[in-house]
Amino acid sequence: MKSRFVAYYDYGMGGVILFVYAREPSEITQKYPELSILSSLPAWVTPEHEAKIGNARTFDIDATPTGFLEALVHERTKR
Repeated sequence: MKSRFVAYYDYGMGGVILFVYAREPSEITQKYPELSILSSLPAWVTPEHEAKIGNARTFDIDATPTGFLEALVHERTKR
């Protein structure tokens, strides 16, 4: 059974929060090593911000990467 995990991509001057449905956190970091898993949302994330994140950046670990994750994989393969 999958759970929703809070993932974070740190790009140096800030970061991106996203949600990933997976069976366990290690499944996410194995597929996307650029991401860190947070134990909870940061305190500064308001309910409105959480809804925006959920609408734009929620992914399933088994799905083909789209949007932000697609760009992340693309950048990784360019190196």
